[in-house]
Amino acid sequence: MSDRLCVVMPVYNEQDAIGPVLEKWDAALKGLGIDYEIRPYNDGSKDSSLSVMRKVAEKLEGVNVKDKPNGGHGNTILTGYREAAKDGFDWVFQIDSDDEMGPEKFNELWSRRNDYDFLVGIRDGRVQALPRKIISFVSRLCVRIFYGQSVWDVNTPYRLMRLSAFKPFYEAIPLTTFAPNVILSGLAARHNLRCFETRVPQHDRTTGEVSIKKWKLLKAAIKSFWQTILFSFASARLRDWVRVLFWCMAWGFAAVSIVVGVKNGWREFDFQWDPAKLLMMGDNPYLYSLEHKAIPYDGFMEQYIDANQVPSCLLLLAPFTFLPQLLANQVWDICNLLFSVMFLVYFYKSFFAGSRCARFFPWIVMLLFAGTPWRVLIGNGQHLMFSFAFFFAAYYYSKKGRPILSGALLAVSAFKYTTIAPMAFIFIADRKWKPILIAAALHLIATLGCGLWLNTSPFELVLQSFKVSAMLTAGGMADIASVVSAFNWGSPKLLANVGYVVFGLLLILLAAAKRGSPLLKLAIFAVISNVMFYHRIYDFITLLVPLAYVMTDTLDNRVRGCVIKSLVFANIVWIFFISKLLTLPQATQVIVCAVLQHALLLVLICSLIAYNQNIANKVVVEAIEKE
Repeated sequence: MSDRLCVVMPVYNEQDAIGPVLEKWDAALKGLGIDYEIRPYNDGSKDSSLSVMRKVAEKLEGVNVKDKPNGGHGNTILTGYREAAKDGFDWVFQIDSDDEMGPEKFNELWSRRNDYDFLVGIRDGRVQALPRKIISFVSRLCVRIFYGQSVWDVNTPYRLMRLSAFKPFYEAIPLTTFAPNVILSGLAARHNLRCFETRVPQHDRTTGEVSIKKWKLLKAAIKSFWQTILFSFASARLRDWVRVLFWCMAWGFAAVSIVVGVKNGWREFDFQWDPAKLLMMGDNPYLYSLEHKAIPYDGFMEQYIDANQVPSCLLLLAPFTFLPQLLANQVWDICNLLFSVMFLVYFYKSFFAGSRCARFFPWIVMLLFAGTPWRVLIGNGQHLMFSFAFFFAAYYYSKKGRPILSGALLAVSAFKYTTIAPMAFIFIADRKWKPILIAAALHLIATLGCGLWLNTSPFELVLQSFKVSAMLTAGGMADIASVVSAFNWGSPKLLANVGYVVFGLLLILLAAAKRGSPLLKLAIFAVISNVMFYHRIYDFITLLVPLAYVMTDTLDNRVRGCVIKSLVFANIVWIFFISKLLTLPQATQVIVCAVLQHALLLVLICSLIAYNQNIANKVVVEAIEKE
């Protein structure tokens, strides 16, 4: 006999919608041949919802109307869950009565029920006001911290639950709980229930209105968060306390990192304001660095500068040059926070949004602030977050088919060109030529303009900026030039150039590969950019990219994923913590960095090979099945 299904549908003042909703769901479930019963629970409606439901129930055998005094949404669905368990159903499905989510995707859940205990629909296309977005985020964060890694949409009203797995939870959660579905999502994570997620279109309601809004919404949210946390403590085991402690410490470190980074940023002056100001004044900033000349003008806080940005990038700082240097530095510090948020938003949109791996994204957020040298980066005013923010925005809009906007954003992201240039090969790998051409054209025009403004050859200006970069790189920590310098392996310049050529060819070969996950390729490009160019510890933030690849890996290879994760963490921990605590010689730091980085690169390339092999095998299998 097939599994028995009980559909629990809370109803409050939905007289215009409830009739068609019941008919739609009844027809859908009947068409699937399911042994079902739809139970709409009238929660003390003040309109004629109850009479409408009873008229529909007279026509439809599968509808069994329930009436109860008003107790709220949470009370109603818990009552429905408990009664379904008491009446011997095997599965319970909860759906709201406002017709915002229809039955079109239900069969996708039902057909997978034998392999899972908890199957949910993520609300897709949901238009939310900012307060509701914040509440959804905090709800998700509460579940993650106090219960564990759960489904993405923790309060979705589109959920299919195996009653044998959830019955103890229904009985334990008090009927006065405001949002029991949030707690149930948390308990599913805590007890390692098998979860499945899929996206279900959500439409705007055409009748009625949202019953909880404005001030009531805030009070309801606070009540929900408090009850969710209290229930977690009341039912927690030792390992649950350990998890809570870990997350509290991690987010505590993140908060400290933000405070320290911002505080240090107000005292540092290294975001190239000086050369940008000189450029805007019509003076060649590169000569001051190459000839080590003091700046003779007033308004500069330091006499000697390092002008290592190409002129087209210095122009990006033009708006800041209209401010005094101290104020400009403080504004840049605030902007760096905004750039960090912008990076996270577009990184999420590009690789996590819409996937079942979206629930892993808080790891990226936490690690950016707490587990990488982010506070060092923002603390000395460097440009990586600036470049990352615009690079991932450019990549996102290239996928959306907006090449002009993508190209403009890619041009802006070139500020940190030593990191972005290798990663930009992802546009070539994806055959997105227009953004690259637009970005190159914009930089060419800006460079020519700078040459005219300074009455100097544009080519000479670019060459001068590279000379300053080479001079600074020689004293760096762990790029190719520094490696050969540290061990006196012949001519550092010659060997470094050979290394750049080799990795450049590797970039071209990888970009030309026809198959491969875009994020996997981007992870490889990010590591190559580190191996080729990094000479400051904050560049290790690029390792978030291979870490994100592991989180969204579709190969299901746990061993390879563990190896990549371990190498990513080893790189970050080594360069940012261990090497600093042990105060090791530069040569030792360099060789360990080189080994860890090359090992990570090798494993990622092996992953790409395995990915292509899996695709090839699938093609062969599909061909055989067709025959």
